[in-house]
Amino acid sequence: MIPAVHFDGETRYLSTPDEVSESLDTVLRPGVGDENHVIATWLVYNDEKTQAPVSFLDVCANLEKGLGGVVWFAGGEEAARIEKETGSDMGHYFWVSDSGTLLDPDPEVLSDHYAPSYFDPRGVISIEAIRNAVESFCRSNGKRPSGIGWVAGNQNGTRFD
Repeated sequence: MIPAVHFDGETRYLSTPDEVSESLDTVLRPGVGDENHVIATWLVYNDEKTQAPVSFLDVCANLEKGLGGVVWFAGGEEAARIEKETGSDMGHYFWVSDSGTLLDPDPEVLSDHYAPSYFDPRGVISIEAIRNAVESFCRSNGKRPSGIGWVAGNQNGTRFD
């Protein structure tokens, strides 16, 4: 399994934990993106020749506020594996980070710069929690990161509840 990051129109494969950390530093440095709003996707592929990722983790952040949100999704084969191993249909949904508490009533975390649409405020977490989630995702070969809460939702950061 090979992790990668898609940011600023480019996909870059990440070979080591240091490269994962460097990718986070690049994406989450203030002054990057439109008015400090950034969107990046970390992916895990079976190999560099595969077009479809095993799973992905979308990250949206408002660097001015130090907050952001995360969406995890498993590809078709991974969703089927999860269902077979656990009996759960969790691989068939987008999963949105859940902060457990409202960190900011108006966090202004853009989930789509073109719409524009915003992350549900209940799903907004700290930049440190985002870093930990990305590192966990890459270390675990694309499994849904532990250490944060999750709720079923949509890729744009909205929730079903």
